[in-house]
Amino acid sequence: MHNLAQRLAGILAENSSQTVHTDELRYGIEIVLGALLQIILVALAAAVANILIETMAVLITLFLYRRYTGGEHCETYYRCTVSTIFTVLILGKAAALLSADYWRIAMIMVCLLSSYLIYKVVPADNPVLTIDDPGQRQQMKIGAMAVLLAMLIVSSVFVVKYHQNAVGAAILLGLFWQDLTLFRPGKIYINVWDKLFGSLERLLERR
Repeated sequence: MHNLAQRLAGILAENSSQTVHTDELRYGIEIVLGALLQIILVALAAAVANILIETMAVLITLFLYRRYTGGEHCETYYRCTVSTIFTVLILGKAAALLSADYWRIAMIMVCLLSSYLIYKVVPADNPVLTIDDPGQRQQMKIGAMAVLLAMLIVSSVFVVKYHQNAVGAAILLGLFWQDLTLFRPGKIYINVWDKLFGSLERLLERR
């Protein structure tokens, strides 16, 4: 992915009429390509498991919300991709099984928890990127709150108007899971994936 993004950035920079920074362009392309690949792989796995709509609702919510909340990442792209596929499939299946009777309670809990975290924690730093600019931090808090309110409204529309309880629940689970990654248990979960893949890599290197 990195090499492909580097080549595309080089081509675009060479053919651009304006002065562009190749590294910045490469970084943007790498993010876009990585996100597209993750979406495709998740969609294929979810379709096989017959939970496509619920899983995609979780994934889209995660992408939008995480853009502003920040937080931990796996050390490499493929680790992030595999862990994301596994996690959103589990959440998609949970949404499909969740009873509509608990939706209002879940809505209130997610709203309160997310609002608290946005006020106290967001944007959460990660080992690679630390956000020190107060103005940028404030913008990310505002962005996170805007995404939270928008997704709560969308969840309500799906449940109340269209009676798509699983989709509404999937959106709430997407918000809730991203909230959990800002706490120590969520960070431990991501670190476990890193350690697991690190062990597998070392095992393969010995062979």
